[in-house]
Amino acid sequence: MATPTQLNNTSNSVTIAVPNADNFINIQLNPDSTNTYGSITVFAQDQNGFGAAVNASLPLSTYLSSYKSLNPSATSVVLTFTFGNYAGGGAIAYNISGGGMTTVSYSNDLAAYTSQMNAYLINVF
Repeated sequence: MATPTQLNNTSNSVTIAVPNADNFINIQLNPDSTNTYGSITVFAQDQNGFGAAVNASLPLSTYLSSYKSLNPSATSVVLTFTFGNYAGGGAIAYNISGGGMTTVSYSNDLAAYTSQMNAYLINVF
């Protein structure tokens, strides 16, 4: 796996926004070491053959706090975005924002029958 991009957030106040997902997107929190456990899908959208202008927004604070409770020694968790396109257009867009960090904005138009994964390292408090 490629090294996840460090977000340098200073609190659990992190929010993801998905204005567009054509055709599918799956967002998960995953352990960043073998000493921690517990993965969770925090968002999934699949519109086979149709564009999905979802305009979804999701605060991650509860998920991050729960992860820290489950793994008291954890200092971070990996946030993964897996997305893909079947046929036709493949517009994907998301934003990550939060306390103390620079907002991450991602936008791409995938070719037909392709997929991609992006990973970010989020601090947990």
